[in-house]
Amino acid sequence: MALAKSTLVFVVLICSITVSGQPYFSKIYPGLPLVRATITPDSGLVVCGGGGSAVYANTAGRILMRVDRSGVPLWSNAYNPTLQEAIWIHDVAWIGDSSFIIVGNSGTNFTTNNKMVQEVIGPNGMVIWGGRLNGEYMEDTYFALFGAQRCIDGSVVVCGTRVYMTLSSTYGYGYATRVSSHLGLYLTPLVLYGSGGSGEVVELIDVAATADGGFVSLGFNNTKAVVYKVDVFGSVAWSRYLNIINGDQGYMRLHVKEGDTGYTYIAQEAWGDFFRFIQLDPDGNVVWCKRFEMPGEDIPTGMERLPNGDVWISGTDWLMACSSNGEVLWARSIPYRILDMEAVPGGDGVFLVGRDGSDGWIMRTNVNGQVPGCAETSFVPTITLESLVASPYVSPVTANGMTTYLASAIPVGVPTVTVDCIPTAVQGEPAVDAVFRAYPVPFSDQLNIDLPGPDLRLELIDAQGKVQWSQQTTTETTMNMKRGDLHSGFYLLRVSRGLSHIAMQPVVVE
Repeated sequence: MALAKSTLVFVVLICSITVSGQPYFSKIYPGLPLVRATITPDSGLVVCGGGGSAVYANTAGRILMRVDRSGVPLWSNAYNPTLQEAIWIHDVAWIGDSSFIIVGNSGTNFTTNNKMVQEVIGPNGMVIWGGRLNGEYMEDTYFALFGAQRCIDGSVVVCGTRVYMTLSSTYGYGYATRVSSHLGLYLTPLVLYGSGGSGEVVELIDVAATADGGFVSLGFNNTKAVVYKVDVFGSVAWSRYLNIINGDQGYMRLHVKEGDTGYTYIAQEAWGDFFRFIQLDPDGNVVWCKRFEMPGEDIPTGMERLPNGDVWISGTDWLMACSSNGEVLWARSIPYRILDMEAVPGGDGVFLVGRDGSDGWIMRTNVNGQVPGCAETSFVPTITLESLVASPYVSPVTANGMTTYLASAIPVGVPTVTVDCIPTAVQGEPAVDAVFRAYPVPFSDQLNIDLPGPDLRLELIDAQGKVQWSQQTTTETTMNMKRGDLHSGFYLLRVSRGLSHIAMQPVVVE
């Protein structure tokens, strides 16, 4: 159900950002265990954490915190519909030009008071708009949104589950929807119905935006994984069963990312001493399936695809990079519990996010997955090819949308920060020669650029981390960039000299 649009007007001021090199760091945030994160327009992070329940220790938090690109906290808020009903935040994503959406649930699990919740948060941490889908009738319910990811047009795709428990059976529907970046507007959701009787429950755990404007959603149904592709118009292109889940159903760690020309990557926890790395073709058929056995825990906690095509996978205590065909480039142990990973715009490494007991931590790596001075041990995982067949699955159908549901933001202060690993984890950065500026912001036809010196390389990077325009300069002090066929939306203009990134500025194409 669409919500009425408000006449409220938001003015976004985008300033020049000096980047001056790669700030590798590792920092601890005492008393704030961190679980999920999303990149910000200034190449920092918004992270959620602060969960104290053992049930949600690895999956949700109550607090949202924004940090800059060096890990310095800017603000931290808790979000409550009422003071007695905190929101559990399962994921966060960047939506529109400068806002963020949190997804999760509120109320009491397995009661009719349980609610599936999403709230849009402004750059200062205040609530802009939100919605909910709540439990029904006298049945016990568990409604929750688990995943969120930004689309190329600034909207966000989210996914979750709607579980009903009665005296006679338990049944449930996976839920996925695309949420517009416009104030208060929800697009038509899709519900994935379980097949084979009322005893099956479908839980959608992760979702990936695709370059064609659609998305791929991934979850599980009893002993099978379920994956389906939706196009930009909301039609289901294909849906598949993957018979790959072993043992107890529980809460699976499943991750999905888009590959080249419609291909899809999946990392799947196997409830054993291994996990699977899978590639599907544009029609949802299995190209290859590889079984990975890792030291420590074999639980994939994050997956990112870098602009060069490499796929990075994080685990509870390891980090690995693979080529586009699944060959391992390197793998190393990380002495922390990793719970999420976000790629740095431009492919210069990743942010790793996690917890150490009741403390949270953030680490920013270089392009080789290293933080200089931090202890690590390289290893070679055991890899086995597996035969895996995808079979057709029932297609999703449309369902009712959410209703208005606004939370209140309660400032909780920012945590103190300590540097872990080594005191010199933050590297020295070269100075910028002169003023760097790109204007007007936003622009519709031409972007004017004042250059900070000679012999520079300029790159315009889209929201997916892909370079859409590049130019090498010699002695110029100014230059112009024509819009050409650039889509409307948010981009980052990066300036480099040699191997060093010396400046970056957000720009918006109208």
